[in-house]
Amino acid sequence: MRIASVALLSLLMTILNPVTIAFTLSASVSKSRFSTSSSGATFNESKLSTALNYLAFPLEDAAESVAASSLNLPELGANGLYSIETENQLKALINTYPDKLIVIKVFAPWCKACQAVATKYIGINKDKKYDDLPIVWAEMTVAGNKDYFKRMGVFALPSVLFYAGSEGMVENFPCGPSKMPVLKEKLNQFVNNRVDPKTRELKLAIQPSNIITGDSSCSEGTFGP
Repeated sequence: MRIASVALLSLLMTILNPVTIAFTLSASVSKSRFSTSSSGATFNESKLSTALNYLAFPLEDAAESVAASSLNLPELGANGLYSIETENQLKALINTYPDKLIVIKVFAPWCKACQAVATKYIGINKDKKYDDLPIVWAEMTVAGNKDYFKRMGVFALPSVLFYAGSEGMVENFPCGPSKMPVLKEKLNQFVNNRVDPKTRELKLAIQPSNIITGDSSCSEGTFGP
């Protein structure tokens, strides 16, 4: 009977993933301690404990990863916008919402055009027609992030970026106060092309030819100091 129990455990380890096994074995130990009523034989609990500790590592790693993402996640303001201050916070936000469209307004504290567009941007965010869509709204300061934005091809302020979740950036266009209709048009186009009308979920993996990376005609300003 003991040999059969060991063989069964080995088979489970082969078929199931470590996370499933860890939960299954933990539940089994709590209920029955792997005792056999017919022969009185008991599974070696020391070996089982070692196996459980080994299998628990993937769970601990996953928990640590989630905790790290939570620590880096930018603050969500009362205005409904995530306030991104660093590249790491941006990455954490993308990792948190891999299946959402993340709309990011890029601004600078010294930029008058950015100040003028702030209220209008929040107004679009508050539009109820976007409520049931897979959209996350954010803003990110240029302060301390100039090199990052230059690498990403963002050279004018204010600008708006679209991140299609795990796909990365798929839109990058300068957009000041007079160009807010451009933002609305691009949002509508994105929703029509990339959001499933039935499930209201984001459709991932677009073709590279569809990626738009800029529109210098709506530039309102540059990085400045």
